[in-house]
Amino acid sequence: PGSDKGSSGDDSGPIKIALVDAQSGQLSSLGAWELKGARLAVDEWNAAGGISGRQIQLDVFDDQGDPTTGTNLARKIDSEGHIAMIGTAESAVTIAMAPILKQAQIPNITSGQSPGLVAVGSEFLFLNGPTSTTYDETLAKHIVDDQGIKSIAMISNNGGYGKGEHDAFLKALRSRGVTPVADQVVTTEQKDFSAVLTGIRQ
Repeated sequence: PGSDKGSSGDDSGPIKIALVDAQSGQLSSLGAWELKGARLAVDEWNAAGGISGRQIQLDVFDDQGDPTTGTNLARKIDSEGHIAMIGTAESAVTIAMAPILKQAQIPNITSGQSPGLVAVGSEFLFLNGPTSTTYDETLAKHIVDDQGIKSIAMISNNGGYGKGEHDAFLKALRSRGVTPVADQVVTTEQKDFSAVLTGIRQ
């Protein structure tokens, strides 16, 4: 795997792990909390002596929430000798990176939720939580079955995560005989939904 795994492929030197997430831009809040958790874990392991006496080196990369940037970073972490990757928190970016990481045999754990992550079929891609299907079935059960609410409007974005949430929730509603009164899809760049909400209310 990879052209040069460097010291992390030996039994000496630091163990290099990459964290790839949006550290800037609209999705940076996702990257911020994932980075805090990863740093906490790495600091605890290193304070306890590392792994077999080797320190863990956590290198942070900013994918800017962009799949093309993510694929370039996948090649970079392979060429720089990282043995594993944490991230991304953005499903579309992780899906774009997955084939490169699979070919390089770099395990990747993601907090993304899109069912598209499972569809990638990579034995090197691990999800640290359930997909949108589980979340949205649970949400529909609560709203429709438990609360009896059947007048539901949907707004989702056209990104990998948004599409996964949209399709899973719509399927859960339809299985209960509920059709949304509105089903609006916006772009991932859209930050202000007031016009969309006004249109739905009318």
